[in-house]
Amino acid sequence: MSRYPEIPPEAVLKEDLLRTGIVFDDSALTDNLDGDVKPKSYFIFSFDQKPLAQLGEAAKRRPPEEIALTGGPYELRRTIVSVRVNPDSPYRVRLNEMGALRRLCGELDQAESLHRHALKLAILDESAWDEAHARAGVARCALAQGRRQDAAGQLHHALAIFERVGADQTSGAAEISAELAALC
Repeated sequence: MSRYPEIPPEAVLKEDLLRTGIVFDDSALTDNLDGDVKPKSYFIFSFDQKPLAQLGEAAKRRPPEEIALTGGPYELRRTIVSVRVNPDSPYRVRLNEMGALRRLCGELDQAESLHRHALKLAILDESAWDEAHARAGVARCALAQGRRQDAAGQLHHALAIFERVGADQTSGAAEISAELAALC
């Protein structure tokens, strides 16, 4: 953004997303059983960066046709971007990060739901790292809703996981420790 200060940040980000595509982690894909997502349609051709055979799970459990960018650190005005799937993209969509974005936009119920879903998947996959981050996300939502005790419990669990896997010296663990200290 700093390279092109005269161009609106929405235009810079949209152009880069269209140019490089987006990779969706399996956790961020949906079977769309509740109809909340308009899935990407494939007609005669696609603007995806790779053939369907190389898109993995994104070819079966389709990502959304478009995404809306709003707010964030660049205070983006609402901008609609058509999704171009590219497994090699530097832009990755993960369920936990989707929850964080919803929280930052003030959509706390949706954010907590995404973090709790990410937590369930992390436990099923036995991914301690993802579980710790999902618990931290749930805690931040609880704190934003004034549920300090719930937040503290989730943060304690997250920190214990970091310690158990030897990641207690990471920036994620330090951030959780600081949040716990502020709560106590």
